[in-house]
Amino acid sequence: MIKRLRRRFILIAMLSFFAVLTLLVGTINLVNFVQTESNIDGMLHLLSDNRGIFSGEMGEIKDMPVRHGREDRFPGTDVHITPETPYETRYFVVDLTASGETARCDTSHIAAIDEAAAVQYALSVVESGRDRGRMGGIYRYYREDRPDGGCTVVFLDCREQMSSRSELLISSIIIELVSLIAVFLPVYWFSGRAIRPVAESIEKQKRFITDASHEIKTPLAIISANTEVLSMTEGDNEWLDSIKNQTSRLARLVERLVMLSRLDETNPPLTLGDFSLSDAVYDAAYPFGTLAENCGKRLVLDIAAGLTYHGDEGAIRQLVSLLCDNAVKYSDENGEIRVSLTPRGKGSVLEVSNDCRNFDVSELPHLFDRFYRVDDSRSRKSGGYGIGLSVAKAICDAHGAKIIAAYDRYGRVIFTVYF
Repeated sequence: MIKRLRRRFILIAMLSFFAVLTLLVGTINLVNFVQTESNIDGMLHLLSDNRGIFSGEMGEIKDMPVRHGREDRFPGTDVHITPETPYETRYFVVDLTASGETARCDTSHIAAIDEAAAVQYALSVVESGRDRGRMGGIYRYYREDRPDGGCTVVFLDCREQMSSRSELLISSIIIELVSLIAVFLPVYWFSGRAIRPVAESIEKQKRFITDASHEIKTPLAIISANTEVLSMTEGDNEWLDSIKNQTSRLARLVERLVMLSRLDETNPPLTLGDFSLSDAVYDAAYPFGTLAENCGKRLVLDIAAGLTYHGDEGAIRQLVSLLCDNAVKYSDENGEIRVSLTPRGKGSVLEVSNDCRNFDVSELPHLFDRFYRVDDSRSRKSGGYGIGLSVAKAICDAHGAKIIAAYDRYGRVIFTVYF
């Protein structure tokens, strides 16, 4: 249990850190992507507005707010303009007439595209009918229609921006993974110290239950023996019967508390082996038929034959007995208790259900809590302490099985165990 608690602590801490890092990395890359796309669109608009011209004879275009040695923004765009921008930007421009003829093709600012390919790209853009998009994977284009019916298509080489985005993404992921590893080591180291007070408290609780059970068993045995002597010498009476009943209840309570304590250990003391699950369920459930009849109820068994299981047969039999005992105690008068065992894939499913018309569905999440009783008056009358289902869940957990409680629309409480 302590190791399980420590693993959960580490898992929660690492998942929280991973979520924060992933959010941070995602935000950084998203902001970078948006800014890059904005700069690309701004550059395309700038080139389109100036018919694909950055400069005349390598001089600044008219009204461009660029000052020697500094960076500025072009009006109406997010483009950062420097004196080096015309030399760093790779693009080509194609002017088409209204009839689709090539009026101008400027590929002087790019080496990877010749005029024939540039014209073909431009014609493809016109055929697509789109004003902007991507062409060839790395070229971003913008088409602007002119008043004379023609159009200007500007293509911008975005491989540098795409490469920068990819490098940032890969670098941020690597940094995230390294950070996770770096954080895992101290979290793993300090997790033991963090849960030490809880571990000590649990160990003290287990020790107390074990020690108390041994101390209680001796006086219980003496009381039981003395009661039997009085019964033989004085004869039975209601007081002796009450002492016997209460002594028996207390003995069962101590036994179940000790079992809970042992099942909570990291390696519970189970005797594992292969056995017939069908026979174990039938043998454990069948005796409750007589008890149900005495209470005016009916037990129905629907157990598939030939099912086997690898586990502690004694514990599984006790699991079935606990569920059947609970069903008989808390079933409605003249109600039906049904026990079924069916195959499911490579495993098996055990269902124990009983009629319970006035059950409060809000109680379902608490049924497996220790000493929790839905109806105290009924529990006292039936002799329950609210610990049987806790033991049943502990047995399932020790075997790696899953138990759930549900309430259907027909007014039946159903306990399902997935082996």
